[in-house]
Amino acid sequence: MEFGEKILDWLEKHEIKVAALQETKLKAGSTCGNYTLFRKDREKNSGGGLAFLVHKSIQFEKVPDPPPDPHLESQTIKVDNLLISNI
Repeated sequence: MEFGEKILDWLEKHEIKVAALQETKLKAGSTCGNYTLFRKDREKNSGGGLAFLVHKSIQFEKVPDPPPDPHLESQTIKVDNLLISNI
């Protein structure tokens, strides 16, 4: 099953290259068309989770996570010289 077809259509229509999402509640096997899905699922309890959708035309790298914080979820990517955080 394709992840959020309405979201993916909207991103394509508006030529969005990087999107940060929260409260994703994603399951294994989600696909994202022309986007690379970079997930960080909530480790405790259900729900939550973060994700970046990065268009496949954009090169990016994962930035190492900061020390764990029991009250905060975060992920960061680097695109060229720009750091983008999802908290």
